[in-house]
Amino acid sequence: MKLADFKIYQKKTDELNEAKQAVLDAANGLIESWTWQYTEDFDDEEREEYADSEWLEVVNHEVITDTFEAEQLINLMSDGMATEDTETIEDYNKAVDALPELEADLNKVIRIVDELADNGFTPKSISTSRISISTYLTFDIKDYDRLKEEYDGAIDFDDIDDIDEDVHDLNEFELRISDHGVGSYFNEDINDDIHYNDNNAKLDVNNF
Repeated sequence: MKLADFKIYQKKTDELNEAKQAVLDAANGLIESWTWQYTEDFDDEEREEYADSEWLEVVNHEVITDTFEAEQLINLMSDGMATEDTETIEDYNKAVDALPELEADLNKVIRIVDELADNGFTPKSISTSRISISTYLTFDIKDYDRLKEEYDGAIDFDDIDDIDEDVHDLNEFELRISDHGVGSYFNEDINDDIHYNDNNAKLDVNNF
């Protein structure tokens, strides 16, 4: 697996790119609006007030494509005030700061999947969550006993062993790799909580 295989990573990188574009759009919007105001709307006396101002550098400024330069321009034009434009900087910085932690957690999952494969446990399929690092590996049932024997204590098989039918009557089983318990979500159509499937083996990335 690689980082791009995870839906949550795709989602967060998309959000980062959108946040970056929002900062650039905000800065270039300020250039456009201030240039028009200075050149078209101000009279000579008003323009004279900005003769020694850094704001003068913004007039007819070239299009900005660098976020650092965009942040500098936005901070200059905001004059220390919180604005919608400065909020785009905050949102972008939050997105940037969040990515390394996510990458570190997902790399834990990748290492686990790789180790399982190295030990002969290759999943039939892999699916991932859009809202967390949770990753679901589907294995052929023939791998069940050996996986349980080799990873006893590291993988929790209780929820599979507790199902009504004999696990060996199944064709396959699922291993959930995550850093949190099985949760639920609210379904507005039925006005009730829907609990995610928990009839699977469970592996905590932080206890492996």
